[in-house]
Amino acid sequence: MVWFPATAFIALLGVASSAVIVERENSLNSPCTKEWASIITVNGVQSKDCPSPPWKNGAINANNNRFYIGNSSVALCANDQLCNTKPSQAQFILHHEIYMLRLHVGVLGGQQVYIDKKGALRYNGVKEPLPVTWTAAANGWDAPKSTNRYQTLRSREVKKWWACPEHSSKKNTGPWQVFADTKTITVKDSDVPSKKKSDCVTFSLGTEFVTPLFYNNVGW
Repeated sequence: MVWFPATAFIALLGVASSAVIVERENSLNSPCTKEWASIITVNGVQSKDCPSPPWKNGAINANNNRFYIGNSSVALCANDQLCNTKPSQAQFILHHEIYMLRLHVGVLGGQQVYIDKKGALRYNGVKEPLPVTWTAAANGWDAPKSTNRYQTLRSREVKKWWACPEHSSKKNTGPWQVFADTKTITVKDSDVPSKKKSDCVTFSLGTEFVTPLFYNNVGW
């Protein structure tokens, strides 16, 4: 057994703690320290216009490049493999510094969330570039904190969210596709699946799960 003088041990601790401090200072001074994000899940929740939405579970799911309440999540991952084969709530990555929203999937570059020219909330497919003719911007997303909690996911472009059934007969059973009236788009009857916007209900996007995700922006 090798014995060290107490003074030597204290000095060693001092060196170790100094190294930690230097490492922490270096990380704080890194140009990537502001590149941070959160993994979130969101629910469709009541709005002022519709205090009693027709669904019991308002989980937002991704399906075939669109978003739904009350449908399976089939967001595609690399090599066209399904991220989830069971119905599940879509997970998103919210980039706080650039106000962008993407699906949390194992695809290099992610799958960007955006609003198309008809007001449908969508995401680009694997290896599929974003449409160059989109009307609403893909950025402007944030989840402001209230009493140290995230409560609402919002887009600066969106004026009102709509959940629209695929047919008038399914207004109370769903699934409901997610649309939005924006600063430049007003969803029309011809844009929604049932061809009647009156079949749609308004709602808000409520955050259910938020966890910080710190990263250096490499690969995103």
